[in-house]
Amino acid sequence: QPLPPLLPQLLQVFAPAGSGARMQGLCAAVQADPGQAWPVARMAGFVGVSESRLHALFQREFGLSPQAWLSACRLRWAKHQLRTSAAPISDIALAAGYSEQSALTRALRRE
Repeated sequence: QPLPPLLPQLLQVFAPAGSGARMQGLCAAVQADPGQAWPVARMAGFVGVSESRLHALFQREFGLSPQAWLSACRLRWAKHQLRTSAAPISDIALAAGYSEQSALTRALRRE
């Protein structure tokens, strides 16, 4: 069941900085719009921690850096869209945050 669009913002505003709830809010926000620019600084700001603290949180929670997690999230989203949508792969690639269709194709091959 999809999360309500307001949930990420509510968690960002009301959950304590650095909390698991803020991390969940970030994850929901990225999953809702993976094609947005998600630099580490923006993700850290969302969670309310420094970039180095964000790296530590991601290592503890996911065993990945924030950027590696973001890449996996974008690929997972794109694969779901490819399975369930009639949209052209080029549109899906751009919506997922890939610079072009070939970048998505390379990511799919690597996986």
